Amino acid sequence: MLRIVMMLLALVLGASTAAAVPEKPRLRLIGVADGLPSSSIMGLAVDRAGYLWIATTDGLARYDGVGMRVWRHVPDDPRSLPGNYVTLVHVDAQDRVWVAIEGRGLLFRWLYADFGLWNTFPAAAYEEGGSYPAPPFEAKHRITARRGSVADGVVLDHLTTSYVSLKPGRGVGPRSKLLLAVDAPRYVTGPEASALTVSRTGKVRWFVFQLNSEGNGTLKVPFGKGRIARVVLVLTNASTRTRCWVDQSLTYSCAGAPKDDLRAYRYSAVLIP
Repeated sequence: MLRIVMMLLALVLGASTAAAVPEKPRLRLIGVADGLPSSSIMGLAVDRAGYLWIATTDGLARYDGVGMRVWRHVPDDPRSLPGNYVTLVHVDAQDRVWVAIEGRGLLFRWLYADFGLWNTFPAAAYEEGGSYPAPPFEAKHRITARRGSVADGVVLDHLTTSYVSLKPGRGVGPRSKLLLAVDAPRYVTGPEASALTVSRTGKVRWFVFQLNSEGNGTLKVPFGKGRIARVVLVLTNASTRTRCWVDQSLTYSCAGAPKDDLRAYRYSAVLIP
């Protein structure tokens, strides 16, 4: 794995060289003496800015081709890593960095919600996505100047996702916005919400709700007629909670019954001219 790190670091260094003056990549060995928190590498990922993220057994490092920035666990600081043994690092389609900590796992609910979001328009999310079927819409709404709002809801079992289509109609201006609101069950029960916009040219943009402890959140997205063809609201029940009667230590399979089926998710959309 260390050899792979060296190769990737060489590529990063080579990419930073001015394009107008091609230069042979120079191999440079990067180790603990250069700021790497540990020589035991567990995973690698590269974000859109070109930063190399390195999961190690003693913290998370980010390399920019010049130096390292390191994140570690800090006692009594909830904003720090929950531990230093980083077993995995991942950069998702929205350029967010995810890490898994030994004994703490990865936030499965976020990954599951992202999976549902990407599957809305597979061709925009996956290289081979053009051959994947798109999921059906639970509901379809057209927002107009006269009917500038809609409110509805869905019922979701655990580990399911629902899709709602919202299209701009008559009287919607080219610079209009759409205010989306979600009233989901308490956050501990697994709700997640996201949205995407599809432009007239087919370009897709992803957005994520920040739900509070009660499962509520709002999000404002572009909705201009002539620019936006559709907005899709994605509601996810990412709960893995179960009533176990075999082995209480098993998270995903314990011969138990799910706790969070038949949960009501309410949503609304309001036109902002």
